[in-house]
Amino acid sequence: MPTHASTRNLRIPELLILALGTFTHGVDRHLLTGLMPKVSADLHVSASTFGVSTAVFAAVFAVASPIVAALTETWERRLLLGVSMLAFLAGILFQVTAMQLSTLLIGSALIGLSGTIYLPTAYSSAGVHSTSATRARSLAFILGGASLALVAGVPLAIWVGQHWGWRSSLWILGGFALAATLPLPALSPLPVPPRQQGRWQILFDRRVMSVIGITVAVMTTSFTTFTYLATILHATSKLVPLAMFMLGVGGVAGAVVAPLLVNWRGAPVATLVAVCGATLALIAFQIVHGTSFGILVPLFAIGTFNAVLVIAQQHRLLALVPETAAPFAIGLDGSAVYLGGALGAGIGGAVLGVIGVNGIVPASIFIGLLAITLAALVRPEKSLPVTTDVANALALLSE
Repeated sequence: MPTHASTRNLRIPELLILALGTFTHGVDRHLLTGLMPKVSADLHVSASTFGVSTAVFAAVFAVASPIVAALTETWERRLLLGVSMLAFLAGILFQVTAMQLSTLLIGSALIGLSGTIYLPTAYSSAGVHSTSATRARSLAFILGGASLALVAGVPLAIWVGQHWGWRSSLWILGGFALAATLPLPALSPLPVPPRQQGRWQILFDRRVMSVIGITVAVMTTSFTTFTYLATILHATSKLVPLAMFMLGVGGVAGAVVAPLLVNWRGAPVATLVAVCGATLALIAFQIVHGTSFGILVPLFAIGTFNAVLVIAQQHRLLALVPETAAPFAIGLDGSAVYLGGALGAGIGGAVLGVIGVNGIVPASIFIGLLAITLAALVRPEKSLPVTTDVANALALLSE
């Protein structure tokens, strides 16, 4: 197992600066989802068309994330973070002025590009510049920004969008992005990891790819429902922001619990607990989602378990790869999140178009059961890296 010799631990103010960016990206990830009926009606497209179109772009970023991480691996980290946030601001300008779906998706492309740069850089910087004892806590700080986005940022922006139009909510998101950009020069220089010649070998390491596969499965489970949450809840003005709020409160709780669980039982067990818990919470959501406020407890649980999953999975990846490969590995995990989001949006859109809204949550539950099976059976920490297997095979052939 590789060690991660850190030059220094990131200070809490620096972690908070990085968390401002994940807060902003967290608001973006759920904002248009919460306002989907209004946005699709204004742009004259159906909710299923809007969801599937979003899925196509998310799939593109699933491919782009590790490539961007590889191309920018020698960039100074603060510069990289700054460039990503400028791309985010440019994307907001496209979205807020969009009169048709294609223009909105161009803005989504720029914001997605920003996410493929910012999120792996923030998570890998926090993870690498930590000791093994503090790594889960540092990752929780960064994830906490995304969780707080659901607690405060998303409900506020959705409420504004419901009362003053969805474009007004995008201006608020632009303000969050500006607030996340301005403090970046205050970060101390973050050492750039040396170029890793064999970084692409990670793609052939079945241990790493099995962890990535679990992330894809769980994100598909979640986003099959989350992408169409406003449609499932019939977009009542009070319930949608409150639902997002409960997801966020759960995420904050998960960010607190995850380091304790990882340090107590290990990241693989934390992953399995998260997958089982999120799927059971979806089953509860299916049972009570017709009772309005009865959905709040299951949504809190889903937010909690998803936060635990993110921290546990990144902790596993950082323990499996060399320090020099950490940005690339976290980039792959970002790809897994985007790919899961794309698959979830696509599956949910197909179910919505063919079966109707009542089929969406059952489809999520079915995928969740597959994810539980995968998480229970696949334990990459017990396997040798593929490079070791190849070396052993060559040694046997030479005898």
